[in-house]
Formats: sequence, structure tokens, C-alpha cells
Amino acid sequence: MSEKTLADYTFADPEVASCPFKYYEAMRREDPVHRDPQLGFYWVASEEAVIAAAKDWQSFTSDHGLQQRRSFSPKAQKVWDDSG
Repeated sequence: MSEKTLADYTFADPEVASCPFKYYEAMRREDPVHRDPQLGFYWVASEEAVIAAAKDWQSFTSDHGLQQRRSFSPKAQKVWDDSG
């Protein structure tokens, strides 16, 4: 059986959301700044990418209101609701 690729994962899948470590591994290997196509969220998955994002505050801003937002795309909303 071949190893899964990044395209095989999404946090919209409850199994992946409950144990995301293979997803993280695939992100680090294939695309350390990755947009989950099902949910539209970006994930930063390597130490180097996190440091680069922290230094580039204009591109990687946290000023987007996501922390206060409670209405997402339907798939993202389901993951949010199911996780409590």
C-alpha cells in the first residue's frame, strides 16, 4: 500500500480531525504552508515556516477576526460544531 499524499487529507474528515498527525507529517513533507481545500484554512506546519511567518507579520497577519467568528463555510462549521 502506498503512502498517502497531502491531497488525501482534510480536517473536514472527522477521522483526520481526531488524529491529525499523519496530515501534519504530509504537510511538512509536501507543503509546509498549506491551504486545506475542503475548509479553506491555512496551516503552517514546519518550524522554518512558522519562524518565517512570525517574521513576516504583514503577510501572515492575525488581524482577520477568525477568533471571534462563529460562522464558517458549511464543512468548516460542521468540524467546529462537532469538536465542541
